[in-house]
Amino acid sequence: MFDFAKSIEAVGNAIKSVFDFASTAKENQSETEIIKDKNTCEEANEHALKALKIADKYKDYFSMKDRLLFKYFYSEFLKEK
Repeated sequence: MFDFAKSIEAVGNAIKSVFDFASTAKENQSETEIIKDKNTCEEANEHALKALKIADKYKDYFSMKDRLLFKYFYSEFLKEK
């Protein structure tokens, strides 16, 4: 004889496993996005550091105000790096 209770339970378990899979896939996708963002930020920092090193060569040509501001921001950038 066909057992309706067990078949309903089996369908319920199947649906639950699909939702569990979807949830796990979403978590893994979020982790991947975080890793990509981190790599992008590190690359941007490297580019900014290169630009600052070039500007540092020419700081003597800046106005006094700009030279002081540059010195402050450059040192702050290096502290954070």
